[in-house]
Amino acid sequence: MTVGALSSGIYHFPEFLPLAFACFSGREHDATRGLDPFLEAVRVRPGRFETVDQVHGDRVLAVDTPSRSKLEAADGLVTKEKDLALVIRTADCVPVF
Repeated sequence: MTVGALSSGIYHFPEFLPLAFACFSGREHDATRGLDPFLEAVRVRPGRFETVDQVHGDRVLAVDTPSRSKLEAADGLVTKEKDLALVIRTADCVPVF
């Protein structure tokens, strides 16, 4: 699989284009600044993303609109919506796109 660089420490998988845009950050990206700099670098519009309170389980949420009020506990997200970013965080676990 090929990895393309978007900016310092932020990468994407070109093989998924144009159906999906899958990206991730590496150690060079300063994650201590929060999620906003990452979302800006990958051109996610403000408010057009969803994330979860990640737990080690098997719950996957279907998302049709972003809900910023409260994070639900789950380990995965799916959507049919265009232009809605799904965000998870990993450390030693490998994400499935």
